[in-house]
Amino acid sequence: MNRAVAILGLLVGIAGLGIQFFVTIPAALAAGWSLGGALVFYFTFFTILTNMLVVAVYAARLSARSTGFPGWLARPAVAAGTAVAIAVVGIVYATVLARLWQPQGLFKVADVTLHYIAPALYLFWWLVFGRDGTTAWRDLPLWLAYPLAYLVVGMTRGFATGEFPYPFLNPATSGWGGVAMASLAILALFLGVSAALIAADRLLPPPRR
Repeated sequence: MNRAVAILGLLVGIAGLGIQFFVTIPAALAAGWSLGGALVFYFTFFTILTNMLVVAVYAARLSARSTGFPGWLARPAVAAGTAVAIAVVGIVYATVLARLWQPQGLFKVADVTLHYIAPALYLFWWLVFGRDGTTAWRDLPLWLAYPLAYLVVGMTRGFATGEFPYPFLNPATSGWGGVAMASLAILALFLGVSAALIAADRLLPPPRR
């Protein structure tokens, strides 16, 4: 069952990322972007990068089970940190971003897959199979390094190009106060989700093997 759920999650993630890629790139080209610019644009979103991380963790765990040689991505702390990040993806989208646009067609399919189905499936897999009872606050620096690095790179690129990945990170529309408040709110969300998952890992019965 562990392997079956991991394979399902892997396929769902690849499908969602693939659909998003094949609708985003043509749309960006039609809007006048260069191919290079369109590709960079696709990879600027935290949703895309985090779903790629989810797929990588699934693949690492499946590979480790098959070969007996676990890699860095198969580590429990990495799997738990990925659970925190993908949970934040779903929560922020559902509470803030979903009302900002109404995707249609394949955009809608990719949107639902990457923001709702993939996060829910990964959290289910992690809670039932992926955790090992060792998750602790000592893992928090590793978990926060990813979103903080994303924020630094995203803001740096935004200042250089005028293109910010999310409206709440754009000082021109939200103001510096708004950007600061949004960043602090997301940090608080990361800490809250981290606390919830640490508690779940410690208090729930041992995961099924």
